[in-house]
Amino acid sequence: MDPELYLAAASGDEITFENHLIEHPDSWRKKTCENNSVLHVAALNSQPNIVKKILPQYCQNSLFQFLLLRGLAALFLGQESVNCHEENRPLLYCWNSDQDTALHLAARVGCEEIVRLQICHATKIEGRVGKDQRLTRMTNLAKDSALHDAVRNGHLSTVELLLEEDPELAFLTNSAGESPLFLAVEGKFFDIARRLLQIDTKICSHAGRDGMNALHLAVVLLHRDLLNIMIGKFPLALGEQDNQGWTPLHYAVHLKFEGIIELLLSTEDKSSATKKDKTGMSAFHVATVNGYIDVMEKLRTICPDILELLAFANQTALHLAVRSKEKKTVEYLLRVMDVRRLLNKQDAYGNTPLHLAAKIENYDILLLFLDDNRVQGNFVNKDGLTAMDIFQSCNKLEESDQKLGMIISKLRSIGAFPCVKQQLIKERNIKLQNFMETVVVEGQSQLQKHEGNNKAGMVNEMDFPIFLKLMIPFQLSKSALEKAHETDMILATLIATVSFAVALQVPGGYESDGPYLGLPILRHKSRFKVFMIFDAVAFGLSSSSIFFLFMSSRIENSTRRAIFLGISFVAIFYSILAMLGTFISGIYLISGNSNGIQASVYGCIAVFLYSLIYLVLFNFACCMCRKLVRFIIAVSV
Repeated sequence: MDPELYLAAASGDEITFENHLIEHPDSWRKKTCENNSVLHVAALNSQPNIVKKILPQYCQNSLFQFLLLRGLAALFLGQESVNCHEENRPLLYCWNSDQDTALHLAARVGCEEIVRLQICHATKIEGRVGKDQRLTRMTNLAKDSALHDAVRNGHLSTVELLLEEDPELAFLTNSAGESPLFLAVEGKFFDIARRLLQIDTKICSHAGRDGMNALHLAVVLLHRDLLNIMIGKFPLALGEQDNQGWTPLHYAVHLKFEGIIELLLSTEDKSSATKKDKTGMSAFHVATVNGYIDVMEKLRTICPDILELLAFANQTALHLAVRSKEKKTVEYLLRVMDVRRLLNKQDAYGNTPLHLAAKIENYDILLLFLDDNRVQGNFVNKDGLTAMDIFQSCNKLEESDQKLGMIISKLRSIGAFPCVKQQLIKERNIKLQNFMETVVVEGQSQLQKHEGNNKAGMVNEMDFPIFLKLMIPFQLSKSALEKAHETDMILATLIATVSFAVALQVPGGYESDGPYLGLPILRHKSRFKVFMIFDAVAFGLSSSSIFFLFMSSRIENSTRRAIFLGISFVAIFYSILAMLGTFISGIYLISGNSNGIQASVYGCIAVFLYSLIYLVLFNFACCMCRKLVRFIIAVSV
């Protein structure tokens, strides 16, 4: 937009405005960076004289013709044509970047004269346009109508003007669900709210955001007169719940507005007193949790059966009072609850109010129950606990405290004995604890013995990992370790030498001529590959054993030396088995299809597998069985 035109429209300089449009006839089409037209600028700055000059000259296009042409373009020419045609929208109906019309801005600033000018001019050019497409019904991005803006900013005269033109505007809600009446009450514009309440209820909405309605706000703001009018016009709104499930009565009780409570319950429909929120709390339960005894009495007087109302987890008001540690509330409920089943009502977890009283460590509240002969103490909750069990587990009183003995004796007098099942579990736990203490003592003595053996140069079972315990003896002297070291070194060296020689002198010989000179003749047979694998395993394990024995010879610590010796023992053991496999596969390779030799080979394989299973799996299984038997004995004690 030209700066000169913008400043003239904003300041109301009619002469400059007219001269500029004479010199630049098309400049009125230009817009600001926020897409405001010259009409938007004049309305925003409350310049009715500029608006009077714009409307007759530049807002004569028929809205009906524009909508008709746009509809035909959408039908036959596609969306691109519609977007191009949108530029020809009548100036009166143009949007800015927030989709506000000039009427929105005029209503927002409260310029009644500009609002009247736009409405009158729109009536002339709208023709046969439907109600929803009229200027007064146009909404912005937030779905606010011009009435929403006028109400939100407290412009009563503008509100009256818009309602005279279109009373049904009071029924529109924005994207947040807010009606004009809700905004009026929220902004404390009670004169506007009264004006809106004069409209027929069929075309006046009381809805608000987050599920609230205008009655919720009237209760919170403590406006009794306005609330009285709304109760008469919207009686069903008393039972409407917001997103938390709270009715207007919930708010009145929470804020302890006793006069409002009486007003809300003065109607024939008192169902709002029994409405529960999303946590299962009714208005009576809210009063109970907060300790509002006067409010509780008022609600009980109006709705005598409200004491039977259950909250979340099937808890009564007495449960909630105990959990809230409200002693006076508990006294009140014990006084007015004349039904024994409510006093001993179990919740979803099997807890009676007495269970909760024993758990919260408020002994004054617990004594209130123990002094009431209607309370029964023999109930067991779903965890198998009586009130006595809970009290004994949560009690922080010293044994010398006289109150402790008094509470226990009173619990017994009402039948709150420890549960038999819990007694058995407790005795079993004591036995198990004693057994574990014995095991710990024995373990400490074994550890001391182990340390003594280390000092004497001895090694025992505790020095070895579990896989080594299965392979070597547990008690070895220092001299025995040295002798075992020498024996293992000789054996490992022998196996490594033999397996190395076998790898160079393979069965069947080598190629003596041709392109494969020097390669094994039987290299393509699968039996030959098995033979070479076993030989390689034997050589690798024996070499590893030599390495570990070499390392152990340079270690002075007897425990670490024994571990290295054990590892070398395992390597030698499996290298022997690999040598056996090398022999079997070699015989099988050179025997051809001889059944006798094959039978001998199968016998060797059986011996090989038996040795492997016996020495490894059987010993390991025995060890596991011994541990399992020990565990079963420990648990069953």
